[in-house]
Amino acid sequence: MIVDLVALLIENIEMLIALSAISQILSFYDKKYKFQINIYRGLLFGLVGLFIMTFPYKMAPGITFDTRSILLSITALMFGWIPAVISSGMMIIYRIIMGGSGMIMGILVIISSTLIGLNWSKIKIVSSYRGKAVDFYLMGLMVHVVMIICMFTLPFDRIFITMKAVGIPVLILYPLVTVILGKLFNFQLTQMKDQQDLKEAEIRFRSIFNQAPTGIGYATMEGVIMEVNDEYASMQGYTIDEIKNMPIDHTTYPDDLVLQVEKMQEIRDGLLKSFSMDKRYISKNGNLLWANLSVSKVRFTQDQPEHLMMIVQDITEEKEYELVLEHIAYHDQLTHCYNGRYYEEFIEKQVQDKDFPISLILVNVNGLKTVNEIFGHKAGDNLLKTVADTLKRTCEESTMIARVSSNEFLVLHKNQNDNVLKFFETSINFAIDQQRIEGMKISVSMGCAVWNHPDTSYRDIFKLVESRMLNDKVVAKNSMLSKTIDIIINSLFEKNNREMLHSKRVSIVCEKLAQKMDFDQKNVDKIKIAGLMHDIGKIGISDEILNKSGKLDEHEWNQIKRHSDAGYRILSSAIEFSEIAECVLTHHERWDGKGYPKGLIGTDIPLFSRIIAVADAFDAMTSERTYRQALSIEKVIDEMKTNAGKQFDPQIVDLFIANIDEFKAIL
Repeated sequence: MIVDLVALLIENIEMLIALSAISQILSFYDKKYKFQINIYRGLLFGLVGLFIMTFPYKMAPGITFDTRSILLSITALMFGWIPAVISSGMMIIYRIIMGGSGMIMGILVIISSTLIGLNWSKIKIVSSYRGKAVDFYLMGLMVHVVMIICMFTLPFDRIFITMKAVGIPVLILYPLVTVILGKLFNFQLTQMKDQQDLKEAEIRFRSIFNQAPTGIGYATMEGVIMEVNDEYASMQGYTIDEIKNMPIDHTTYPDDLVLQVEKMQEIRDGLLKSFSMDKRYISKNGNLLWANLSVSKVRFTQDQPEHLMMIVQDITEEKEYELVLEHIAYHDQLTHCYNGRYYEEFIEKQVQDKDFPISLILVNVNGLKTVNEIFGHKAGDNLLKTVADTLKRTCEESTMIARVSSNEFLVLHKNQNDNVLKFFETSINFAIDQQRIEGMKISVSMGCAVWNHPDTSYRDIFKLVESRMLNDKVVAKNSMLSKTIDIIINSLFEKNNREMLHSKRVSIVCEKLAQKMDFDQKNVDKIKIAGLMHDIGKIGISDEILNKSGKLDEHEWNQIKRHSDAGYRILSSAIEFSEIAECVLTHHERWDGKGYPKGLIGTDIPLFSRIIAVADAFDAMTSERTYRQALSIEKVIDEMKTNAGKQFDPQIVDLFIANIDEFKAIL
């Protein structure tokens, strides 16, 4: 009997092993079909169970034994309630059809085996052994202990006979078969899960690889590209197929190639595991692209060779912003030359590197203060920009040009001797001499020297250059200022014909008054020039104000009042005109002290200024203005008499009125 039962078990085990192989086919499924697969699995296990029940070990009519309890408990434990319910339902129906005295026991065994299998994983006592042989053995033992208990539903005369016949084999062999089948299915499920996880991981990796906003690719250790994502290719203007099989460095900007090749070799030699560098790529259309390249050595599987993994991040915007910040940090914002900070670091680096000789040319812009005062700071800025642009055009690209003070530029060039330096100095002078600002020639003073050796300190060489520049400035200053003033007065007359005629008439009146006052010829000439230039400061006042037809508002009147001070600053800058500068400054002072800009009283006002005041007022009253008609001579005389001792020096007024016919002829 035991031999027959063992033979039956062996046949059933073979059938269950075949079932596990068939079941494995259902292991390769998409998760979205899980419900359908479980139904198919339940039907399959149910059919196998029916087949097992068709060839049982028969104890007596209606009392049979087979391995359905093993199949059902393992099915419920490993595959869940859907396959278990379907397969157990099929077997219950079949067992009812079979009938016999053992029908109730058979149904109870089917139900109990299924319930134990479904709930076994919830038993915490064996949780630490989950999936191990002891786990399956204990479950098999419990299932078949319950089976023995179910034998009490047999007819009374068959209970103990049946227990005696199959009890020991069932409790010994069935749990062992449960272990075999459980381990087999567990192995299949673990393998299925691993394969599914691997498939999902591959899908996730492929999805990340293809959809990543960062360029990703891998290459052979020799640097030949094997695979890239769309971002990697499109970033450089290529398709994926075009970029495959290219060398990694094929699109690298030449200046970045040496460092990249060195790092790649260090990875191949095992000196580095990975590296990262900012570099430039040349895209397919020839544009430059800044990117951060990270390269690391990877091995995808143990049986595959090592590869180079590349991650490329487009940093063009960040790099451009960084370059803007660097430009701001190291450049003068007006002229876009290097600033003092950069030039100091440049000098420090040359000293550290012992990179000599270095030529230095210090360029000082003459007349910047005068231009600012006369034409405004915008004109002064244009002057500096013109000089800077001229230096850039004249000097070689490798020359470092820095703005080192408000009106000074320093030109530094490596590896030049005295002869080449002299040539550069001459070229700069010639180029700047061709430039104009507000109709005026631009003038600079220069000093230069060659710094041959670090034993000479930079401070000493700069002092030498500065000294030579100052010597050049002294020579150029006076002649330049005189020319500048001539240009200024001519510029004023060119833009305003009324001012020209007014100044010339005032000059003639001043000359005649000086002659009447017995001035020597030198002073006559001096006041004649002062009369001509008394309104030179108006060069800085807009035409809209000078030619306004209506009454000036307070702001406009304040602008007009500034012209005497501006004229003083212009004329006092040149030795040739310094003596008349004070006269121009005070020609709007009043005898009673109510004038401007100093509020001088009486004889504290320079004599030349008092003469200019009378001449200026005479021409103003006898000239037609947009807001009034010219006054008659009689009216002018009345105004002069009324304001004698108030606005004008009374003695000069008396002299003027006494000779009114001569002055009238000037008009």
